[in-house]
Amino acid sequence: MFDLKNSTSQTINVDLNITTAQNLFQQALEKIGNYKDTDYQSPDTVILKGKSRYGLQGVPLLIQLDKTSDTTTKVTIGGKSDDVGGVGAKKCIERLLSTFNTLNSNDTEQIEQLESTPSFERKTGFTKTKLLLLVAGFVVILLIIMNSGGSGGPAGKSWMSPDAWTEFDLGNSNLGGDDFLNYNKQLFDGMGNPVRHIHRTGTFKVEGNIIHLNFNDGQPPYKMEYKKVDGDWCVVDENGNVFIWDDPAKRK
Repeated sequence: MFDLKNSTSQTINVDLNITTAQNLFQQALEKIGNYKDTDYQSPDTVILKGKSRYGLQGVPLLIQLDKTSDTTTKVTIGGKSDDVGGVGAKKCIERLLSTFNTLNSNDTEQIEQLESTPSFERKTGFTKTKLLLLVAGFVVILLIIMNSGGSGGPAGKSWMSPDAWTEFDLGNSNLGGDDFLNYNKQLFDGMGNPVRHIHRTGTFKVEGNIIHLNFNDGQPPYKMEYKKVDGDWCVVDENGNVFIWDDPAKRK
């Protein structure tokens, strides 16, 4: 279990004796998750341990009750979640306090509404439909990321033909900025002797898996696609020519 000092926490004061506060918070824990056990540290300090959920994430909870008088109690609630900013812990603490306040209100209508709320919703903070949509959204985002390239995308890299005679630098040149397009092509005669070198520059823009090329001379190619070819991420021009990443780590 975690320490309250190293958790997302909230402290309130309630106009209840410590025994009544303990009973109500234990009931609230059982409504929004699971009550585990009670640690009686002293006659004036009690810690309840339990667990709730925020969506698919489990959130352990500690509730420390300190007697401040015969009719008042200080309550410190701590939660631990793995997300950024402790959002899951904050949401579980909010649900716990809301449930406690309902139970403490003695308002029959509020309590009946609480009891009629589906257990899944009370214990996760989501309806089943909302949670399924959330999971589906994560799956879609994951697929988009996977389809956009495991190597981090086409920008900031040099792409060359398998014979190494043609190369596209997409923002991977000291000649310009992040959108600078640098193209080099070496032509050879029938004997393998270099006869001409073509150098072109321009800019490029990546939208999803499509690379839009804008050469200063206005000539094609105007578009390339970033996709997997034989299991490796490549860029392919409008004529189907494949260019592979000139990975510095693989150079001999």
